[in-house]
Amino acid sequence: MEKSLAENNISQAFQHAHTLKGLAGTLDLTTLSNILIPMTEQLRNGETESIQDLFNHLKIEYKHICELIAEHSA
Repeated sequence: MEKSLAENNISQAFQHAHTLKGLAGTLDLTTLSNILIPMTEQLRNGETESIQDLFNHLKIEYKHICELIAEHSA
């Protein structure tokens, strides 16, 4: 998604966001879902004004989840 956003490929960024939203929902990762739901809708509509802010927040939450998984698998 990061590469798609950097290249302003909105349709591909939407596909990535939509896929991640489904995965987050399936795994009950509420914090990610709460970011991805508005992000997906904005990308679906071609709205990119606040996408970078949402994406930055998504990266922070994703990193946090990865850290929690690493702590519990050690």
